[in-house]
Amino acid sequence: MSSRALKKSWQFRSCYRHGRKIVCDHAVIFLHKTPDDIGGLHVGVVASKKVGNAVKRNRAKRLLRHAARDVIARLNDQDMWVVLIARASILDRNSNQVLDDLERGLETSGLLLIE
Repeated sequence: MSSRALKKSWQFRSCYRHGRKIVCDHAVIFLHKTPDDIGGLHVGVVASKKVGNAVKRNRAKRLLRHAARDVIARLNDQDMWVVLIARASILDRNSNQVLDDLERGLETSGLLLIE
């Protein structure tokens, strides 16, 4: 299933305030059930200046987006807003390690379909 991007600041704030928080080694995941009138899966990716300069932040976001393509499609509920926040440790990892980290976090929370 394809996902759309979260773009509005109020959507991110809603995920932060009302969503479920999952802390992984290299990322923090916020999951929030979408309002009834807005269905489907929406994903937002964030990397703050704590991660590094612009080049490092863009690399971190690329790694998260790549991992999210594989993991997010396997969520139990596809009517969610998902915000992925990069942590500074992500810069020392490759895409497979980031994917494993996200999978581990979502599996322990019971939100990922086990294949």
